[in-house]
Amino acid sequence: MEELNRDALRRAADTIRIDLGSLTDLPDELANTIVNIYYRACELLLHDNRPDALPRAVKQSGDIEDGMREHIASLGALTKQEAIPKMIAALRSVDRHHQPNLYAMTYNFVLDVLKYEIKNASNKPEIWRRVERLFRRGLVKEIPRLTDQLPK
Repeated sequence: MEELNRDALRRAADTIRIDLGSLTDLPDELANTIVNIYYRACELLLHDNRPDALPRAVKQSGDIEDGMREHIASLGALTKQEAIPKMIAALRSVDRHHQPNLYAMTYNFVLDVLKYEIKNASNKPEIWRRVERLFRRGLVKEIPRLTDQLPK
């Protein structure tokens, strides 16, 4: 398991509390995805905001082109972080007990966008996204059970 940046994790926890409140009402998989996105965004901001900083992905990669590609991909965490509050508000607005099918569809859509990064997910039927999800599972880069590491 990679070593966690405790400052980034603390900042992620604070930002999540401000943006979303508690995550305990969300399914574990989605909560972990959200924490991973916020953590990656905070880690990126803490490290790469220094004027002398070479992006970590570039330093860790043996190839500068691969490192830059990884760095640019990690910038997506910043964009996702901005969209999360609206997506979670939409999910929370659905009563999972009275509308379980709508809740499941909304939940799957949010995961497809945030975790599986399915392009144009809003233009695809759920069955198609389900197939895409199967192929994208191996591409997901998340720290397992990161929600358990959040400072209280």
